[in-house]
Amino acid sequence: MSPDAACVVDPLDLLEERDLVERAKEDPEAFGRLYERYRGGVYRFACSRLRNSHDAEDLTADVFMRAWQAIGRYQSTGAPFTTWLYRIASNAIVDQQRKRRAVVEDIDQHRDLAAAGSVEDLVVERDRVRRIGLAAQRLSARQRTVFALKFSHDLTHNAIARRMGRSLGAVKLLHHRAIAGVRAAMRGEADAVELTS
Repeated sequence: MSPDAACVVDPLDLLEERDLVERAKEDPEAFGRLYERYRGGVYRFACSRLRNSHDAEDLTADVFMRAWQAIGRYQSTGAPFTTWLYRIASNAIVDQQRKRRAVVEDIDQHRDLAAAGSVEDLVVERDRVRRIGLAAQRLSARQRTVFALKFSHDLTHNAIARRMGRSLGAVKLLHHRAIAGVRAAMRGEADAVELTS
């Protein structure tokens, strides 16, 4: 569903929605009803932009977390509530794409990974780092964040957990899945090269 399609709303639905939004400013249960009502549309919107269901799930959760934090400042303009949600989603997508580019640039510029050696060795190592960065782009947003903080910034699991506001176990699991995802992508790339040669 596009944001434009969401703007065609029955006036009675708009009145009910406004009432629910006003109650949601004080009542978590009312916000939960907004979440139930609109999460599918936000998820489909995210999927249409990101083309990755894992990233779309993460982004949908992020959108509703941002909405929950800002609901007290929400002012109705006469447009459907979804207009506000889609604007949050669009901003979150831009933020996510910026972070993705930063992860690849961080990994690509991490010069410690290339040990001093022959020019050929340095070129091979640089290409390996580039391929790891490209493989990391396929990870979910949270996995990419853990991957970058661990390898580009050399943070411990505890430091990453504090920075992300997640439990240590969750960070270790994200790290494990990130490594497995990068390895699988690298193996797939190697298999593809083998098939074409």
